[in-house]
Amino acid sequence: MKPVPPFRPAFLLTVLLLCLALEPALAAPPEGDDDWRILDQASLALEKGDPGDALVLCEQARAIHASLVGYWRSELEKSFLPAEVKKAGDSLEEVYRVLEKRNDAVAVGILDAIFLTRPRKQAFADSVSKLLSWLDRKLAYPEADMLTGQVYEAEGENKLAFRYYEQAWNDRELLDIPDQRITLAYRMADLAALSGNPGSREKYLFLVISEDPVFGSPGEESPILKAMIRTLQTEPTPEKFCLLYRHENYTALKAYQDLFTFYYTDSGRRIDRAMAPATLAACISITRLIAVAKESDLDFAYTGLPDLFDWYGRHPELSGWASGNHLWDSFLMLAAVLRDSTGRQQAEWFWSALAGHCPDRNVVRAARAGIESRKE
Repeated sequence: MKPVPPFRPAFLLTVLLLCLALEPALAAPPEGDDDWRILDQASLALEKGDPGDALVLCEQARAIHASLVGYWRSELEKSFLPAEVKKAGDSLEEVYRVLEKRNDAVAVGILDAIFLTRPRKQAFADSVSKLLSWLDRKLAYPEADMLTGQVYEAEGENKLAFRYYEQAWNDRELLDIPDQRITLAYRMADLAALSGNPGSREKYLFLVISEDPVFGSPGEESPILKAMIRTLQTEPTPEKFCLLYRHENYTALKAYQDLFTFYYTDSGRRIDRAMAPATLAACISITRLIAVAKESDLDFAYTGLPDLFDWYGRHPELSGWASGNHLWDSFLMLAAVLRDSTGRQQAEWFWSALAGHCPDRNVVRAARAGIESRKE
């Protein structure tokens, strides 16, 4: 990949002048490429090291998007005016039927296009007025804001990148792919870390896990999380924890690992805060490792963590996947916090399992170092 060139003042002025020419016309449907196709081109331009082209394409996508949404809004308003349509009231379902009966192909086509990503009963509560209000907000284009933020981040313009990321976050309900909000929160957290702003990093990581009911909040952990921690701290070994608990929120794994690093490594071993994210990171990692093993081997049955590690040792392509996704690191994190909170016995159980059975040599070395270390 060609390296991204340095940021040039003249480049920004050129981009702004070009963008002024892209004001959308709302009276007619846009012609040419779809907005998402233009964004794909912008992403490719960024990958090729052409940030100027990427920004111009982002603005083109915004213009096409706003033109399309404005056209939809205008056409639907006209189609909702006839008395026969008004008699259907605010029910989107009834209005849709009347439009079909009237052979209003334009309005029906617009509604069908909207319903591809927004089921009418779920997104609009079967309400015409709510649909129109949504279209007013839909003029915003968070996908374009996300990509614009990436361009400025690549150029080292972190303040501008944050501005666009935060705007995209404010409009996250408009994302066609809702899970992109997780990607967005991670981008903001990673950028905050690179910018030396740990407080903001913590805030953005909490955005990732805010919808995870198993976490709860710091100091007010969920009952199931409290039970996990209690099991770890009171049982002679963590074996019961590894057998009993599962959590499938794999997208939150990085957030829990990063929060552990923030509390334990970067903030002077704040054990009271580090325990919860380390516990959930380990639980998610166990769950994920077992799930992938079962998908790959119909005869696989989980009998314990050492055997699970041995299984991955016999499947190097999958052990490489686990290393690349930092799943083994979760157990090192939990061992570290257990050592400092409940003593060495539980920590040494994890270290021994990793040292004797983990297929990742770097993790094995870290586990052996843990075994040989003395409690500080």
